[in-house]
Amino acid sequence: MPFSVHPVTVSDAEALAPVMMGAWYENQQWVELWHEPSLSNITVACSRRLPWNLLNGRHEKRHEKAIDVETGRVIGYARWVLPPVLVERTAWLEAQVPDVNLEQRQLFEQDFRTLTDEKGNMRGIKHELAVYRSRPLEAASAEIMESGSFLANKLTLCLTAKVLDYLTVAPAYQRQGIASMLLASGLKIADANGLKTTLMSSPAALKVYQRQGFELVRTVSTAYPQFGGTLPVVNYFLVRQPVPEGSVKPAIESSNP
Repeated sequence: MPFSVHPVTVSDAEALAPVMMGAWYENQQWVELWHEPSLSNITVACSRRLPWNLLNGRHEKRHEKAIDVETGRVIGYARWVLPPVLVERTAWLEAQVPDVNLEQRQLFEQDFRTLTDEKGNMRGIKHELAVYRSRPLEAASAEIMESGSFLANKLTLCLTAKVLDYLTVAPAYQRQGIASMLLASGLKIADANGLKTTLMSSPAALKVYQRQGFELVRTVSTAYPQFGGTLPVVNYFLVRQPVPEGSVKPAIESSNP
């Protein structure tokens, strides 16, 4: 089945939301973060928040979607954060979400504010649990940066690395090479500019990244029995060095998620 990668616009929000939330819903530890984990309600709320999220920070963020060519269905999504050096060059503009007029921006922001609290947190999330689980990730990220490692993720600022901030594939389309295809699209930009690429991964996606040249630099395991958690939540921090032009790069395998 043929797939292809395309830029994202705010009009894709309704199609992207089921892909993003459907994939997360496969993870029980993510479901535990919600007071009322109704997939349909979570997806609708996501589709309403997403236009503003796509526009917010558009100068430094780049977005791509994967399409099933035969059906036209959106089946995957990747969001990247550029380092300042690429922002200054206004690089990879084809993956920048097109801006909208002021009236549309105001409507999208109003919708977003309706569905989030004053700090921008999603309504319906168990905030205390979310904060508890995120703190070890923030601490690990800070330690890695201070130690001289060039790793960064969406919780930190890195001047010389390109960050994969979000990557997901619809559950029905996983293990068909779509994640690797989206990943390869962004890695081309990193390699062309001699930049490291950094990310934080779940256990399910770890092998996908390692097959594309990422190296594991830190594992963070967080137990939360006081919140009802029976198993620790595990996250991995990885970094990939740029591959010089002409070097042999990892192949995209159809068995990848």
